[in-house]
Amino acid sequence: MFDLKDIGEVVAERNLYLEGQPQARIKVLLGRPQRRPAPSNEEFSLCPYQIVGIGDEGVKAAGGVDSFQALQLALEMIGAELYLKYGIEHGHKLRWEAGKGTDLGFPVPADPS
Repeated sequence: MFDLKDIGEVVAERNLYLEGQPQARIKVLLGRPQRRPAPSNEEFSLCPYQIVGIGDEGVKAAGGVDSFQALQLALEMIGAELYLKYGIEHGHKLRWEAGKGTDLGFPVPADPS
């Protein structure tokens, strides 16, 4: 596990809010994917992200065999965290200015069933 103290260079961000509480801003930050050494003497990519303004504000990351996979997985992890964890916790009242209903504009992992 990598200890990420900061997100590094931010390449994308999105603002969300809680319905009925427009002053409660939630910011989703996506960092630039980075190449990292792996224990197997190979390299992999790590894409950091951070959700600020709700819950655990620590920097998290998704790993992939290349930067595209790390980026895709980071977006899915953000979607899962927002929809499942914070959506349920806050009664699905998270909103995005361009979304309709509960659409926050992030993909969620496919249902394995």
